[in-house]
Amino acid sequence: MHLSMGRLAAAVMSLSLLGLAPAQTAPSDAAGPETARRAYVGETGGNKSFNLKLTNLPDGTIRATWWTNVKTRSITKWVIKTSTTRRMDQFVKGYKVRSAGTRSAILRPASLVTPASGDYTFVKLYMYPKRMKKGARPFESATWWIRPTTTAVPAGTGRVLVGAFNVRTWNNESGPDVFRWSNRRANVTREILESGAGVVGIQEASGSADRGYGPLRQRDVIANDLAPAGWKIVTPIDPTRRPAIGERVDPGYYVHAGDTKPVKTVDGLQGTRILYDADDYTLLKNGYIDAGRPAGSTATVWIPWARFEQKSTGLRFKFVSVHLTHAADPQRGPYRMAALRVAETQRIVKLVDNLNTSYPGEQSIVVGDMNSTIYTFPNNGVHREFVRSGFYDAFSTNDLASADRPTTNSFVFPVKKSPQRRDYILTKGGPTGSFRYVNRVYQNKALTASDHYMQVAELPIG
Repeated sequence: MHLSMGRLAAAVMSLSLLGLAPAQTAPSDAAGPETARRAYVGETGGNKSFNLKLTNLPDGTIRATWWTNVKTRSITKWVIKTSTTRRMDQFVKGYKVRSAGTRSAILRPASLVTPASGDYTFVKLYMYPKRMKKGARPFESATWWIRPTTTAVPAGTGRVLVGAFNVRTWNNESGPDVFRWSNRRANVTREILESGAGVVGIQEASGSADRGYGPLRQRDVIANDLAPAGWKIVTPIDPTRRPAIGERVDPGYYVHAGDTKPVKTVDGLQGTRILYDADDYTLLKNGYIDAGRPAGSTATVWIPWARFEQKSTGLRFKFVSVHLTHAADPQRGPYRMAALRVAETQRIVKLVDNLNTSYPGEQSIVVGDMNSTIYTFPNNGVHREFVRSGFYDAFSTNDLASADRPTTNSFVFPVKKSPQRRDYILTKGGPTGSFRYVNRVYQNKALTASDHYMQVAELPIG
């Protein structure tokens, strides 16, 4: 635990005095760890007369086996397909089964699915009967999915528990009162404290002052609520750097060097921040970069980073909080926003590589809302770029909780099974692997903290 009982009691007392006493119970309906035998999860739908079973093999391939109550003499052929999405519409590869009597096939993982990616291969089986009308569709199984067997054994001399949490801005709120900031505020604090994480990257803490929640900005409200538990927020200004002549020194905002515009004209995603438990971690250095912006927009994607020392061990690591451009593209293109997110990712990769050059051997941890999922057209380009660039996805672990639920809830409950991730935790530069990963899912809307669930990972350092 990164939070002493005294600190936790002080935090709860502080919130109670504000009339913001958090819920007394943690999310209780989150799934337990996903074991190797439960690495795949069936989807509803499909023909019930046959079913699939998927098994990872030692050489990295997948064995698909199935049963059916349909007589072999009534079957013309089987076809089995893999994809990177449950809709079976991206990077599809088909395998023709050698005979109608065959009930198994060996498959390769879908495109760029590796033990380090944490991604799933989605599989669907198609049966073609002999008496098949012209133009008719074959019988389809349910879609199943499977992750590669985790091969990396985390072997650092120490470990750190970190989080990623899009807290949802209070600007332009609409909808039921239960989802407004006045009700979500205490749940945000509870989620962070009860997660056990000691460093958290937050996104969308961009609520403006005087929007019905007092004179403070949302990021400052969150920081103040966590302060009784010993937490601090990383301010954008590098404490070791002297400002250039004419540069505005405002620790509350991200600005371009030499920018002397009035505060009210500050642009971009200002709600992307880093919070940390100052009882357990010392901030050594920090900064931020401009990762880009959509054409004709002022929504600069600011990426803050910080270097910490763990007080109990003296081990050091770097931490980056990310919130990429959120605009979506038409399903059939052009894919300008997807391309922009990939370009932003490339700048983040460059930042991490530079930090790793400056501080070799130290873990670099990148967390946040990438606004890219397996369903993003033309592909999940952001995650694919991280994987291609040598990052390890903390989702690839043998201790994985609530992996069958999305990382977002869209304020719609209950949240159905779907292995869709918009929020990620990745590493590069230090020990490889992940001790555990938790998607902090809840189904009770009274516990709602955001339209995203907090993500937590325990990672090796040192």
